Amino acid sequence: MMLILLILVGVFIYFMVRSDKSGIKTHEPSALDVVNRRYAKGEIDRETYLELRKDLGY
Repeated sequence: MMLILLILVGVFIYFMVRSDKSGIKTHEPSALDVVNRRYAKGEIDRETYLELRKDLGY
């Protein structure tokens, strides 16, 4: 009986650790973040910036 309980606990811990590793996601910037950064760096002019924001729905 004790052996079954230990096996169940071990399986539970295994799946918890495994799901934590696969659940890690990297943060990707949104399209608006990219547009804002490009404008801040001077890569695009004001007209292009406003047009891109409009296209994105902002």
